[in-house]
Amino acid sequence: DATATLKTATDLQTRIENQIDALTIISDYATTNSGVVPTVATYIAAEVTSVNDSNIDSINSVLKNAVIDGAIADSVADISKIVDSYSKILGEAGDRNGLAPDNSNIDPTFADYENIGLNKVSDINYSNLLNDVVGKLAKTQIDTFDELSAYANITTNILSLANDDTTVTISKDDLVKIGIVGVTDDNLQAVLNAVQAVTNIANIDSLTELQGLVTKSTQDANVALDIIQNYAQDNVNPAPDVNTFKLAGVNNVIPANLEAINKVLVSLPVTGEHVETTAEVQLIVDIYNDEASDIDKIAHDGMFDDLGVIILAITPSVMSQLSESTVSQITAVQSEVLTPEQVKALFDGGLIDNMSDIALGNLPTEAFKNFTKEEFVSLSKDVISVLSPESIAGLSDEQLIALRDSDKVDALRSN
Repeated sequence: DATATLKTATDLQTRIENQIDALTIISDYATTNSGVVPTVATYIAAEVTSVNDSNIDSINSVLKNAVIDGAIADSVADISKIVDSYSKILGEAGDRNGLAPDNSNIDPTFADYENIGLNKVSDINYSNLLNDVVGKLAKTQIDTFDELSAYANITTNILSLANDDTTVTISKDDLVKIGIVGVTDDNLQAVLNAVQAVTNIANIDSLTELQGLVTKSTQDANVALDIIQNYAQDNVNPAPDVNTFKLAGVNNVIPANLEAINKVLVSLPVTGEHVETTAEVQLIVDIYNDEASDIDKIAHDGMFDDLGVIILAITPSVMSQLSESTVSQITAVQSEVLTPEQVKALFDGGLIDNMSDIALGNLPTEAFKNFTKEEFVSLSKDVISVLSPESIAGLSDEQLIALRDSDKVDALRSN
């Protein structure tokens, strides 16, 4: 009984002053995340119950998060709300495995998560999925705010993507972290496409439902990739449509570019073995959409040979319209596979001067055979100076004579 020691007005005054001092310590700690760290004795003096040696660090970690500040942690009611909600969440740990410390099976509500600063857990669907995740974890995996927040970020991002928020980022490791199996680097995009296609997030607000969606989407991705591969191998097979690419995890295929992309698949250099993965097919699409931002990385992650084949399949008309960034990446990786027609297209698109010195030096022998002598002589001195001996050997007599008679012959001699 807290009143048992109150024998005089002085006792009451002392108790009030001690409570005010304790509340100030707690509020200041929430505001500055530094200074005097509240102890169990601090919470007792503040007359906040249920804080003990086993949860004091957990409660203090909540006070340090950016959402909780002194303004919402400066009264017994406010602080008790934080303590009670986090205690309820900690009690949920292991519940789905039958290991809950209290065996109460009383799930935290989304309000409990909001009370400790997880404001993105904003409705019952968001708390349902997070409760499922927490229920399969050990208490030690969520006994700090940062640990719990990491799981909450993953579950809220998943449901936000299902609500068409494409600004969120979800990795394979994120899905593995919450217990989802069957996701690989290559089928991840297919899984994310399936999540985004969900029309009601209540259909994936449990781990069982989410896992079911993931399993089906990876199966659908395998079937879709088989259709794409088979068509690349032999165009008597059914052609992939826009939805086929989507199911395979390949983005940005639309009716307007579908025919062009399928033409690459059935072009002579490309066969089924060159489009065995989502990443390989996506590269074709990205080049055609002029969005190939990571060609060099892809090439060095095991697609080097396939990249050369894909580059050969690019039509000159498309090549001439690529951005400087895409051209520089293609040519830096495999400029030696470019055909004379493609090199001419790059020239027509004003892109030759944007190729790196290394790329220009690696052009094939007959790279400039389609250039008129006037076009060849119009090349900058910088380009001419770095042409390889093999490229020079492929020049016609007319081109060489024209160059000799121009003011750029010295650039050739410097090579």
